[in-house]
Amino acid sequence: MKSRRIKLMALLTFGLVVGTTVGVFGNSVIKNITAQINPNLKMELNNKSFKPKDANGKEMKPITYQGSTYLPVRALGEALGVDITFDSVSQTIGIGGGSTPAVIVPKNEWKPLDSSMVGGKYFNNFSFTNNKDLLSINNKTYQHGLFMPTLSAASSSGGSISTKGDYREISFVAWTEGISEEILLTIKDYETGEVYSVIKATKTPQTIVVDIRNSKEIRLLLSKQKNKDNFKIGDFKLR
Repeated sequence: MKSRRIKLMALLTFGLVVGTTVGVFGNSVIKNITAQINPNLKMELNNKSFKPKDANGKEMKPITYQGSTYLPVRALGEALGVDITFDSVSQTIGIGGGSTPAVIVPKNEWKPLDSSMVGGKYFNNFSFTNNKDLLSINNKTYQHGLFMPTLSAASSSGGSISTKGDYREISFVAWTEGISEEILLTIKDYETGEVYSVIKATKTPQTIVVDIRNSKEIRLLLSKQKNKDNFKIGDFKLR
């Protein structure tokens, strides 16, 4: 399906913030324009359905004007966790700022997992490691990762990672070591229990990317793990 990239300038359009009257500011003159609303146009935010609404809870559709698509900036800002303000005196729209400046991590910028993020509210045979002996497989050595051994058949490993709502995705390389042909890794939100992904890991390393929807804390839990099975994760990173 052919996709069309929405111009960044469209996000800053004031007319869509204040409601039904669409205006364009230029040379201190307000001009009326004719735009189209396509009721069939759908939006997704981080691969999830997104239906922006106005202050009264009414759904707002994007508009198309002279070949560009314009989005409701306030609703989009709230969904992204970015403060949107309007100064009626200076006629200025503020994006970001506030008492706690919004931090937006560029989508193409991965950050390595820090050991301080590991082992928050839930912890069981789960540790951050940079031990190269533990993180070497198929002539490749990862610089850091997670190690989840099984101490007994009745004790599956798992733990939590504090992400504080700052990241949309995680990526890592996962593999198993031991007698099991496969081990299931479930990744979910710690507070709500929403399951983001269930991964069937084997002795062959596989690269995994998971959308964690800006979760504040994620929980990693193993199942189908037998005695003396080890689960290893290398090159864990977030963005």
